[in-house]
Amino acid sequence: MWSATAITALAPWPPPRDRSELVQLKWQLKEVENILHLTAEKEALGKQRAEAREALPAAQHERETRRKERIQLWSQHFLARVQAVVPGVERARIDPDAHATVIGHAVFEDSSVAGGDLILRNVCALLALRDVAREVPSAPIPSLLVVDFPVYGSDTNETDRHNGTRLLEQLVDAARDGRGQVLIATRALPASAHDGVRHLALSPTHHFFEHAPRSSDQDG
Repeated sequence: MWSATAITALAPWPPPRDRSELVQLKWQLKEVENILHLTAEKEALGKQRAEAREALPAAQHERETRRKERIQLWSQHFLARVQAVVPGVERARIDPDAHATVIGHAVFEDSSVAGGDLILRNVCALLALRDVAREVPSAPIPSLLVVDFPVYGSDTNETDRHNGTRLLEQLVDAARDGRGQVLIATRALPASAHDGVRHLALSPTHHFFEHAPRSSDQDG
């Protein structure tokens, strides 16, 4: 027969109920450790957030100041580019809020200005951006500039023809500066702009871009 001592020795230790309580206590301790860890992280993150909020106004002011300085520099180059095409221009700038081009002078509206106001503004603004990048290396500029027929409408009078020639010369000079490629779609270039320029003859069946739609013989 089994003795009481032997029966006691065979009994599980700790009893099932006590083991369950131990597991729960270990889980609760783990949860407490996690809470303490998260609390410490929260305090550190809260401190970082407070520091960031404190530094935000100064950073915003610095960014806005830098933006205005860049636009002012852009405006200076924009005026120079416009004056190189239309010597009579006295005022030209980039609006600091809308980033739109603003040109104002006495005789500007009396001329189509080499293809129209929009072409002059766009081309000169893009060339001025490239000028800004020369002074501010961190300023990003596109490596490819494509201008489709920049002298559209420039054959209406002698003034427009001279302006169109000067606009083309500005574009060709930009293509020679080694800061990217410039593609100009036009019927002809001024004689002064031929050096260092590659000419690609196009026709209704020969396109610069291979995937461009081809015209039929009737299209001319």
